[in-house]
Amino acid sequence: ARPRRFSRSARDRGRPTRSSKGYPMNIQRCLAYCLVAACAFAAAGCDSSHIEARNAWARTTGPSQANARVFVDLQSPSAGKLVGVSTPSAKVARLHEVTLTGHVSRERAVDALDLPAGEAVQLKPGGDHIVLLGLTQELVAGQTVPLTLRVMDPAGKTRNVDVKVAIRAPEVHRHDDDIDDDGDHTGHGH
Repeated sequence: ARPRRFSRSARDRGRPTRSSKGYPMNIQRCLAYCLVAACAFAAAGCDSSHIEARNAWARTTGPSQANARVFVDLQSPSAGKLVGVSTPSAKVARLHEVTLTGHVSRERAVDALDLPAGEAVQLKPGGDHIVLLGLTQELVAGQTVPLTLRVMDPAGKTRNVDVKVAIRAPEVHRHDDDIDDDGDHTGHGH
C-alpha cells in the first residue's frame, strides 16, 4: 500500500507563509533574532563598558628596591569603579588614595576608586596611584610589564582590562638649566 499524499492548497504551494500584518514569516523571524542579539549585546555592556587606559608607566627600580608605583590615565563612558589590580611582576598590587589635609598628604590603601562617566581619572605622582609590593623583577627602562585592572559597572559586573606599563627612567632636573648668562640662579629667589 502506498502512503497517502495530502494535497496542499494553492495558498501553501510555493508561496511564503505570511503573518497577520502581511510580512513573510522568515523576515519576521530574522528581525526577532536580530532584536534578541542586540538586546544580549547591550545587556553585556559591550559598547558602554569600554574603559580606556592610556599612558601607563612606572619608574625604574634598583635591584634592592621591593616596591614601585604605577600611574595611568583612565576614562570610562559609563560610571564604574576600579576595584582591583594584579600583575605577575609583583606579589601584591594595591590601589592607593592620596588625601591632602592642610599641608599634609596622606596615602592609604583603598578597595576601589571611582570612575565617573565620561570623566578622565588620572592616577599620577602625588595623587591616587597603584602600588606594586614585593616586585618579582627589576623594572628596567624601555621595558614593559603587564597589568590587569579589574573594573566594576553599576550593576556589579566586573571585567578585566589588560594594560602594558612602560618603564621610564626617573627624570633628572639639571640645576644648571636655571642659570642665566651671568651665572646667577633664576627663579629661585637667591
